[in-house]
Amino acid sequence: MPAIPAMISGRRQDLLAWNTAAIVVLTDFGALPPAARPHRSRSAVGREVVTEHRQAAGGLGVGRLIL
Repeated sequence: MPAIPAMISGRRQDLLAWNTAAIVVLTDFGALPPAARPHRSRSAVGREVVTEHRQAAGGLGVGRLIL
């Protein structure tokens, strides 16, 4: 699936690898210094996960989800 932009991030959400389609659609990450490459903080990822769990639980009739 070389036509689909793809990126691989590490456990700390730092960008580790990307394909040619990602370069075409987004940017040439290899030309950027590592510190300038996209990354998400651990707290931002945590907030996203909690939001997704709450949304999923809302559809199950669960009154309150505690994480």
